[in-house]
Amino acid sequence: MDKRGVIGMPVRLMVALLIVAMCVPALSFAVGNFEEETDITEVKQEAGRMVSAASSVYYRGQGNSKVIDVKVKPGCELAIDPEENAYGINIVREGRVVDTIYSQRPPIKFIGDAVDVTGSATLRFTCEDNGGTYGVRVTPV
Repeated sequence: MDKRGVIGMPVRLMVALLIVAMCVPALSFAVGNFEEETDITEVKQEAGRMVSAASSVYYRGQGNSKVIDVKVKPGCELAIDPEENAYGINIVREGRVVDTIYSQRPPIKFIGDAVDVTGSATLRFTCEDNGGTYGVRVTPV
């Protein structure tokens, strides 16, 4: 019987387990980043729908409104704050702004009170005259 094979096999198994153990933290980090990016991408799509609704009522003029349902992943938030940024929708994850979605050509001004969307919400977008300029007011329904 070959004694090198009997002694060498446990050493090979130990080295293989060591290599696998060293790879696990890197893999879990990669999976965590993938999940975060997936969540942010889905929330960006919802923000895009909100910008589209704002554009729709803005182009139709004063008095027009539209109601949409919005779903935001847990741990994420969509924030409209006309005092801080009147032209964009902030995407917030775990308390930090990770991106901002803006309306394009022309930039549409959000007016009224701040609105934070978490979970599921129904929002009304209304075009209003804001002292000589038009803007879109977003309110929860």
